[in-house]
Amino acid sequence: MSDQEMTNVPHQIPRLLSLTLLPWLLVACAATGPRDAPEAALAPPSQLDNPGKALASRIGAEFARQDGREADVALELAASARLSDRPELARTALRAAMRARNDAVSTEMLSRWRALAPDDKLVDAYAAAMALGKGKTSDATALITPRQDDPKLPTDMVEALRWLPDLDRILPFLSTLADLSPTAAAAITYSRFADTAKAPEFARDILDSAIERAPEDAILRAYRARLVQESNPELARADLQQAVLLKPDSRELRLSLAAVEDLQGRTDLAARVLEAFPGKDEDVIGVQLAYAAKSEDPALITSACKRLAGLDKPHPSQRLQLLGTCAELAEDAAEAIRVYRQIGKDDAEFVEAQMRIAAVQVQGAQFADSQKTLEQLREAGTLNREELVRTYLLESESAATANDDKLALDALNRGLDALPDDQDLLYARSLRHENVGDIKGAEADLRRLIEIDPENADALNALGYTLADNTKRYQEALSLIEQAMVLKPDDAAILDSMGWVKFHMGELDEAISLLKAAYEKQAEAEIAAHLGEALWQAGREDEARLVWEEAKAQQPEDPALINTLKRYGL
Repeated sequence: MSDQEMTNVPHQIPRLLSLTLLPWLLVACAATGPRDAPEAALAPPSQLDNPGKALASRIGAEFARQDGREADVALELAASARLSDRPELARTALRAAMRARNDAVSTEMLSRWRALAPDDKLVDAYAAAMALGKGKTSDATALITPRQDDPKLPTDMVEALRWLPDLDRILPFLSTLADLSPTAAAAITYSRFADTAKAPEFARDILDSAIERAPEDAILRAYRARLVQESNPELARADLQQAVLLKPDSRELRLSLAAVEDLQGRTDLAARVLEAFPGKDEDVIGVQLAYAAKSEDPALITSACKRLAGLDKPHPSQRLQLLGTCAELAEDAAEAIRVYRQIGKDDAEFVEAQMRIAAVQVQGAQFADSQKTLEQLREAGTLNREELVRTYLLESESAATANDDKLALDALNRGLDALPDDQDLLYARSLRHENVGDIKGAEADLRRLIEIDPENADALNALGYTLADNTKRYQEALSLIEQAMVLKPDDAAILDSMGWVKFHMGELDEAISLLKAAYEKQAEAEIAAHLGEALWQAGREDEARLVWEEAKAQQPEDPALINTLKRYGL
């Protein structure tokens, strides 16, 4: 049985029984009669031939493995290997014995494997690993030194070392191995092994030494960048910049560098890294456009869109989707709609394109056209549930943008008629009810949500906040928000709700502490409005003004902030 076969034994036992043991068992069972017979007349193990005994031992090893009896696994597999001339069985038994720290069986199985496969170079790697496991570093080195120029040695050594349970002896030896085979491939192999073993310092040391030997190796630098991305982001960036200079045509290196730039808050540079990529790689240009849009830099957006439009025609549907996005970013609604309409009904992007058309129509105050687009999309009868929900949500948003609260609610009501108890629609309708002052309607929808999903933290929080903001049922609100906080203890919206209910209950110090924590996590104007109000009521008016001014500079149109400032005459 190969090593892979040994790994998959649980799935193979039924088949093995049916093909090999089942006829024997059936004959034996037929001879025994009822289950309560004095003795089961099964053939004793001594009557099995060697293949049967070997198979029985391998099955016994699997049962021992399932019970966590590693020592018995090694003994059973060794018993099976002794009855077979297959070298892979000796290798499997050797691995189990190494893991179980059974030196005697390990030595025996290594010798048997070597005898059965004298030309298998992997045997020497395992011999070196065993020597290392016994603390005999010089012996281990001597065993593999003859293979130091063999490009397969690093892979073989990692294969052998992973069966040793004592990492404290293995990890320091990796540097010796990397020095013995001073190639980039070897360094990456040994570094990856150390990283997988949760020893990043060893992984890093191996790569540092390799880069000192070969500073112009782009792949080594790229791998070190991946390794240190979280612990040393600036080194990761420097390595990837150097790697891109060394291999400017590598799309993988450019994409990696762009991702690092974006993660470190330099999204404009991420777009520029990809802008400089030669050739007409549509995927790269698509990512470039995403970074350009995120950076909100018109020049970068224009550059990406021009590259996209310059690709060979006819444009496939995926590219048309991106070109439609380009038109939206350029605030050219007519062009966006024209491009999206080129996407055919049989294309995978058709539904999304129609959704974008409806959204563009809303932005252009073409509310009737938007509603018609969505109705036609639903009438086609090809939408899945998620897509259908989105059409009703978008229709409601369209009506709300047109200040038609009745139509906005009607869209959600029709959606819930078609999709009863859909949680997204219920939540949206609860917000719509609250916006028009129907607190009972909002409460009913949120309670239904909680009934469907008692651990819906967002619904618990929304109901608690609604009660705190619109009624005097503060204890009930507090209980709901506490349940939400257990489910999402670090959520900014829930911290804000908890601070807001504490404010209404007159616990100003705790309210301020909670609202500050919420604002630090998410600098939203509505949270700032609450925090400023709590500070003001605590007599800290100057601090309140500073919070409000900061929020107003960032989100001057926020209705909650505007209303709060009006109430305080500011």
